[in-house]
Amino acid sequence: MKNILSAPLDAEFYDDFGRLSIKRVAAYVGEPVERFAKMVGMTGSGLRKNPVSQMVQAPGRRFVWILGRLERELGSKKVALMWLRTPDPALEEKSALELLAQGEFAPVEWLLHAMTTGTPI
Repeated sequence: MKNILSAPLDAEFYDDFGRLSIKRVAAYVGEPVERFAKMVGMTGSGLRKNPVSQMVQAPGRRFVWILGRLERELGSKKVALMWLRTPDPALEEKSALELLAQGEFAPVEWLLHAMTTGTPI
């Protein structure tokens, strides 16, 4: 069984000072920066102006952890992004990306845990 805490945080998401850039994360995922505004508690324009804000750090790192875990478990970025974008009955027909962008991490983390441990839903 894989260690849940071993998901790497990809260096390409961080600036030279070790701050996570939501702009880099959004580009990697193929979504506009504004999509992550609610997740980090900022306006879209504020997030565009300061994509490495202190407000970005905790939720952004949590998102990157989930993304890294998905890529490792599912085998590729492409499959992980498909999973993130696909509505799921266990998430009330919402996509994981939709919930994460709204700052709703717990249901997605629960589903990811169930998926990776074989826990019945």
